[in-house]
Amino acid sequence: MLSCFAASLTKSVRPGTIHVYLSAVRNLHLELGYRDPMADSWLLKRVLKGINRCLGTAATMIRLPITMPILRQLIDTCRAGSILNEYDKLLFQAAMLCAFFGFLRVSELTSGLRRSDIKFAGGKAELFLASSKTDPFRKGVSIIMGSATAPYCPVRALLQHMVQSHQHAPASDPAFVLSNGQPLSKQTFTATVRSLLAATGVGNVQQYASHSFRIGAATTAASAGVPDSLIRAAGRWKSDACLRYIRTPDTAKAGLAQRMAAVTNI
Repeated sequence: MLSCFAASLTKSVRPGTIHVYLSAVRNLHLELGYRDPMADSWLLKRVLKGINRCLGTAATMIRLPITMPILRQLIDTCRAGSILNEYDKLLFQAAMLCAFFGFLRVSELTSGLRRSDIKFAGGKAELFLASSKTDPFRKGVSIIMGSATAPYCPVRALLQHMVQSHQHAPASDPAFVLSNGQPLSKQTFTATVRSLLAATGVGNVQQYASHSFRIGAATTAASAGVPDSLIRAAGRWKSDACLRYIRTPDTAKAGLAQRMAAVTNI
């Protein structure tokens, strides 16, 4: 029965979606106390293998990392350009720097973060996330960001944004509200970042997305020699899953042979 169901879906959905539908059917059976309908199903496995072979899997767009050099260009273009008004310039500088140095998912900035969730003390900024992807039980987690060299300091940029918006917003309001009164959304953030990237002359702007900041933060930290354990802690990764975020430059790969050839003490 499930084999016929899977085959019939090929007319309307991709292989990945078929797997999702089958998982839903399986979960419903288990919740109702029935046996696993997919267990030991040789025919279903063969059908799914054939579907994948015939239809293939959807190509995954490679998300490029926004590393520190690119971030500098973004901030400089944001400060000097005419894409944004003065209010939104400070807002986007703060949002981009926090996304990068906080190893944040942009949704954590745009969904749920309130002004009252942000504290400053001792040259540091603390962001309290009431919920996040890796916090399904909503225990909450605090993100600590230290100061960096201006004008690329997340603490200073965030403080400037909070000061400029203080007269317009109560503590219960979203932390990032645009000059038009609308809360910053993930879509607006991504579109604006791509516009700034285009203005800097960076190519392949469509391959940069909001998650590029988190990827770039991990890549930059690894390039700076930060231990994997600290990268995991900063990004709140529970395992070595953070390693898949680290992009190794082609120049590093090209120089590997020379570094290996220079080894004499093994």
